[in-house]
Amino acid sequence: MIIQRIEIISFGKFRNKTIDFTDGLNIIYGDNESGKSTIISFIYAMLYGFGDNRGKTLSLREKYTPWNGGVCEGKLLIITDNGQNISIYRKAGNAKKYDTLQIYDTKTGDELSLLLEEIVGIGSDTFLKTLCIRQLATSLDGSNDEMAQKLSNIAAGGDESISFEKAHKLLESVRREIQPLRGNSGALAEINRQIAAAEKSESERKAAYTELQSLIRFIPTEEKNASLLRAEYEELLKKDYSASVAHLEGRLEEIQTYSRKSFSPFISLLLFAAFMLTIFIKSAYSFVFLGLFVISLIPVFIKNKLPADNTIAQLTQEKEKLMHEKIMHEKKLSLIKDKLTDSERNLTQMKIREQTLRLSLGNGQDSLDELYRKKQLLEKRLQTVTLASRALSCAYENMQKNFTPVLNKKASEYFRVICGGKYKRIFCNEQFGIKIDNDIPRESGFFSGGTVDQLYLSLRLALADMLFGQKSCPLILDQPFLQYDDSRKKNTVELLESMAKNRQTLLFTGDKNVNSSNKPTEILT
Repeated sequence: MIIQRIEIISFGKFRNKTIDFTDGLNIIYGDNESGKSTIISFIYAMLYGFGDNRGKTLSLREKYTPWNGGVCEGKLLIITDNGQNISIYRKAGNAKKYDTLQIYDTKTGDELSLLLEEIVGIGSDTFLKTLCIRQLATSLDGSNDEMAQKLSNIAAGGDESISFEKAHKLLESVRREIQPLRGNSGALAEINRQIAAAEKSESERKAAYTELQSLIRFIPTEEKNASLLRAEYEELLKKDYSASVAHLEGRLEEIQTYSRKSFSPFISLLLFAAFMLTIFIKSAYSFVFLGLFVISLIPVFIKNKLPADNTIAQLTQEKEKLMHEKIMHEKKLSLIKDKLTDSERNLTQMKIREQTLRLSLGNGQDSLDELYRKKQLLEKRLQTVTLASRALSCAYENMQKNFTPVLNKKASEYFRVICGGKYKRIFCNEQFGIKIDNDIPRESGFFSGGTVDQLYLSLRLALADMLFGQKSCPLILDQPFLQYDDSRKKNTVELLESMAKNRQTLLFTGDKNVNSSNKPTEILT
């Protein structure tokens, strides 16, 4: 990766600031508080984000909030190892989840879906401990697992992408699936629960089987009973008392109507007397009274012609009998309906219970023999994974010890160049504790601050070589010469120039005496 340009829209003291970089050594000069560290922080923010506000120290979004208001925002243009031109745009929100990140190909304009750590090749912590070298000596420790893993992998197989840590995590994940260190979960605990449940429920399964057999025998009987009740109910529904009752009520109404329309015998006698009187006096109305008398006698003749058994009393008695039969029929119909409802409900419940029992027996727990076999396989697998994890841990510890000779050799070469050959070599252990060989190996605390700065610079340069090899990841140095004398400063610049032939180097300094065959890329004011 090569950094082509930074475009600071707003970040700290800078607004609308653009700086172009070239391959090789780039010197950025500026006095104190001119913004050298701000630019380095901007590059870091473009690569790894602005951080969040939950830490004990200020995040980049808080520390570099633009002085004139607004939010942190800018672009970083890079060229990847495969020659792709990429633009990285970031804008800080009020919190990390509101940040904006856009990555696109500057030639095609296509937006890219990439993880920036895939481009740089390392995480943010390793970046700060290798490629980005800050002011004064910053010691290293063994807390950076990523860096230690990569170095161990390189020492073991020459390829930092071969991750023994990934293998270890894979084995640990398998072990946790079988039996976690804490808690009562995992496949082995589950199989033990199934075994306990199977042993406890054996009698329950037998009871369920017995109940199922009973239901299988009883359901056909209940189905036959429901069928008979349904047939009886449907037969009772066919019998209709309403028509018979309505017929009798009609007969009664007819008889009662004729009775109401009949003239009384007294009226008939009066009409007859009037008729005789009109004859006696020879009146012209005698025929009128004769006609009325005859009409009054018609209902009497009709009533006398009705059958004797159709009297009102008889019909009323028949109606009462029929109504009684209707009530008894309705009671019987209701009783049969209730029995049919109960029978069908019981039948439905029995069939549901039958299916439940069949499912519980058909999809029940494995047999105890099968469960015991599964448990044995899990225990054997757990034993195998545990042994493999231990063996891998031992191998990894050995590899951690193996990378230090390679690191010591590279770091010693750089240290001899910087110090003009005064010291033979340095010793660094797997936890990055360092000693200087000055006839007798001594801790770094016995030497001056400048020597310690040069010691850790040599170590970081060696780490960069081991971690990145031929990859063109840029090296960023922030005020490395604060405690250097002129001789060692000159040696270090020449070393950086030599290294910059294969690795882009951004040297930020406030020292006007730092000279290079390259002209400064930028002078900050």
